Amino acid sequence: METLLILGIVYLMFQKRKTDSNFLDSVVITANSQYGVSESENPNQVMEYLKSAGWTENYIAPWCAAYVSWVYQQNDSTLKSTTVTGLINQATNAGKWNRIHSSADYYKFKKGQFFALDYNENGVPDHAGIILEYDSENQILYTIEGNYSNKVDRVTRKNTLNLITGVSDFQEPF
Repeated sequence: METLLILGIVYLMFQKRKTDSNFLDSVVITANSQYGVSESENPNQVMEYLKSAGWTENYIAPWCAAYVSWVYQQNDSTLKSTTVTGLINQATNAGKWNRIHSSADYYKFKKGQFFALDYNENGVPDHAGIILEYDSENQILYTIEGNYSNKVDRVTRKNTLNLITGVSDFQEPF
């Protein structure tokens, strides 16, 4: 009897779990639904991103990682951090962080993944966003990013691909 109960629970867990493809498609849809949200026009929504990532203060702080967290949480992920390093640590601990060492690793780019990049080129990733599409022929990455010029915006990255430190499709194993 206990065995049947356990098998039933495991079956339900498999049924509820989205496939990787469906999960990443849903992430993209959710991310795009926030296009245009800005600190000046939508401060309550920006605070919602921050609070979902654990921010307890009553003012807006850098929020690119919080935006990524919020988008993933809307799709049943427990990704939660207000910092880029926190996102990377959580993905690394789950075995879901894929380092990007050179252009030879660009094949790892998949829509719906979050990425981190090191704008300052000091070895510490300081910005995060979500991949919308990768054009491998022209090596162009299309993304959507929170706190890009103080809003959620779509970005075309060609000359900054070398700053990307890694990617993840953080959907936890159950």
